[in-house]
Amino acid sequence: MIALDLLSLAPKDIASFAAAAETGGLILLLSKSTDKYFQIYLAVFIERHAWSEGIAMRKRRLIWVGATCTVFLSIIVLAGKPILGLYGNSFVSGYPALVLIATGCCFWSMFSLAPAYLKFSGLNRLVLIVTATAALAMITLTLILGYW
Repeated sequence: MIALDLLSLAPKDIASFAAAAETGGLILLLSKSTDKYFQIYLAVFIERHAWSEGIAMRKRRLIWVGATCTVFLSIIVLAGKPILGLYGNSFVSGYPALVLIATGCCFWSMFSLAPAYLKFSGLNRLVLIVTATAALAMITLTLILGYW
């Protein structure tokens, strides 16, 4: 929201983006809640060097999270405009942002255990560098795509 405010966009455009961000980001609840469950097992598998068990867990998780993300993204693509319309008719203009945000959030949800794996493997510096780079890229893309 701060990045969009720097562009001096109309308040209704920023509000449309905010509604799209809140709606498209709902899928992140899935990754946040399941990551806490799977991180315990991930740490145990790394400690025990039980790579085959870890791979099996990852596949099960990817199937369930992937299926849920597919359903969520399908709902967003097919019913995103009416969903945004619940905020008010002027919010429907945020539909392209909604689809883009939902797609990114689904991608994040699919691979959200990766930072935990890297941290548990002693690669904290790499996690910090990649996270900072991603944050910078997100701000830059928000500014570039903000006019769109």
